[in-house]
Amino acid sequence: MALAGRSPQASTVGLHHPPAAIAPTGDWLAFGCRQFGQLLVWEWQSESYVLKQQGHHLDMNSVAYSPDGKELASGDHANRLTLWD
Repeated sequence: MALAGRSPQASTVGLHHPPAAIAPTGDWLAFGCRQFGQLLVWEWQSESYVLKQQGHHLDMNSVAYSPDGKELASGDHANRLTLWD
């Protein structure tokens, strides 16, 4: 069932799965801990976190890397955008 003014796909994005993004190099996976507003970046080769940062007061719903992989953006339900470098 679609919400008013939204497509079915757009209404479910971020509701069931944490926001996630893979760096262009493929080395790092960034994902948001929705309930805590925390950004986590995992390096798969070393199997460790390279960043654990509290960045939002409300549910984080999006993360994305810049094309060169040097910056990361995260957004929340209050329409706040945080840029990380």
